Amino acid sequence: MRTSPLDAPDRALLHTRQPDERWNTVRLVSAAAALHGRAYSRGRPGTARALAVASLVGSRGAVLLATGLPPT
Repeated sequence: MRTSPLDAPDRALLHTRQPDERWNTVRLVSAAAALHGRAYSRGRPGTARALAVASLVGSRGAVLLATGLPPT
């Protein structure tokens, strides 16, 4: 019988905690993208650029959380 590197309690912890973190990250990224569009349409290039960078960095974090890879 093959065993998993994670025993049952560790696996349960991964499935209960990470989805909330993933969804919160996605929500923050979506909010940053929306605020970027609003800042750009109102002629605030500095704010729009900062929010675009925050959205890009946050989306990388969301992908890493979704795939379960440690950030490097």
